[in-house]
Amino acid sequence: MNKIDNAKNITYLISQYIEGRLLIKGAFKNEKEVNGIVENLSKLRYSTYGNTNRTDRTDRTNHIIGFLYDINYDLPSLIRRGGDSYYRSYNDEFLFTTRPVDDYKKFFSKDACEVQKTCSLFSSEFSLKDRILVSNIYDSYFDESKSVISISSPVYFLGNVIGDYNMDVNIASDFLLNKNIKYMVDKNLKKIITLEQKNIFFRNFSYSIERTISNNLVIKYNIPMYIFFKDTWFIFFLFVFISYLFLVKNIKISNSKKELSEMSEKSNMDELTKISNRTLLSKIKEKNDMDDCLSVISIDGNNIKKINDSFGHHIGDEAIKHIASSMQFVFRENDYLFRIGGDEFLVILMNCPLDKAQELGYKLKENTKNKPFIINDLSITISTGIVNKDKNMTIDEALKLADVQLYKDKRNQ
Repeated sequence: MNKIDNAKNITYLISQYIEGRLLIKGAFKNEKEVNGIVENLSKLRYSTYGNTNRTDRTDRTNHIIGFLYDINYDLPSLIRRGGDSYYRSYNDEFLFTTRPVDDYKKFFSKDACEVQKTCSLFSSEFSLKDRILVSNIYDSYFDESKSVISISSPVYFLGNVIGDYNMDVNIASDFLLNKNIKYMVDKNLKKIITLEQKNIFFRNFSYSIERTISNNLVIKYNIPMYIFFKDTWFIFFLFVFISYLFLVKNIKISNSKKELSEMSEKSNMDELTKISNRTLLSKIKEKNDMDDCLSVISIDGNNIKKINDSFGHHIGDEAIKHIASSMQFVFRENDYLFRIGGDEFLVILMNCPLDKAQELGYKLKENTKNKPFIINDLSITISTGIVNKDKNMTIDEALKLADVQLYKDKRNQ
């Protein structure tokens, strides 16, 4: 792409130089100077084609030849810096080149121009808007063994195209080897040249490099991903291997954390009822930021010992689970439910006044009693002790008062 940019700059500079000289009064060469210039150009290995009779060529063309000679004299490396270059005069089909050609007429052929796409005379106003034309990739007119892209810049005189200056950029043959070249025009009339590998697998898995060459041309190169992997396979597999090790390590750490979390949950959970146990209660009692407006309900199953004696411990366990199930149904998710041991339970109601706690306590009794048990003619009942914690009262003091209320309720059963 640097070669193309270089050619764009040179062709544009020379075309502007020619236009500027044509507009300067007194810039035209006299007849004697032009004769000498044509001779000197031959000695400098420049070639001229077309109307070789100086008197038959337009004065303007003769003067342009003089201008090109001046460029070569003042800036000898400019014209030779790029690839093969030439000036094409449309007025009298005259060609000025930096090296010989076999058939100069194809530079003016409309059919050839359709292939080359750099003939200013046959180009649209839109194509000439940025004063740069870029050809398709084609076989050089100077050496057909070479593939080139031609860069052209039009030369205007009094608003009309009178010629153009062109420079060929050689495309390395190995670069085009085994590549498809596609040409298309998008909806904005912009030409897109796409190059991609022939006979490649996973053609859709590729990334594209695009370069805007002019206002009407984009060159796009599709590079298959496998080429990238082919050149960097060791780094790729090393990256995959290291990523795998990190993944395995992270999975182990995650599993360890999950196991610890499950163990922690199990240590705080009563195995029979699946509600919290005394261990979690101890942790909560240690917190100093407990809500002042909380209520405590102590719960005790009635006649659970008789159920054990009459029906067996497995039925007694079902009675305990029955009470826990009713607790989970009645109380809120943010309330703390505990099994203290045996048939003893405790509820800590956060941000709950006494009247609301008493309402929930009554609801718990009714739900426990009326909910069907596995033995149809057996009804499970409970006793409760309900206390609202005063702001000057500790949790332990509230629990003791709740136990007192519980025993009073039991005596009244």
